[in-house]
Amino acid sequence: MTRRAHVGVVGSGDLEVLIEPSNKPTAVVRVRTSVDGYAQVWKAVLDRFFARFQRAAHVEINDFGATPGR
Repeated sequence: MTRRAHVGVVGSGDLEVLIEPSNKPTAVVRVRTSVDGYAQVWKAVLDRFFARFQRAAHVEINDFGATPGR
């Protein structure tokens, strides 16, 4: 059985990241952002994350103007 858990809060309130286990062999990621031009930055952040943590997961990122880490 898969369970959901709340694991943290971003202090600014500008970013929400939801990660759930997945039965699929690879991760599925959806990024919604209100800022034009962040696609390449988010791709670099996610590529780096999944290179280190090779997990099957469903990831949803809701970015309301937060600056993604580089």
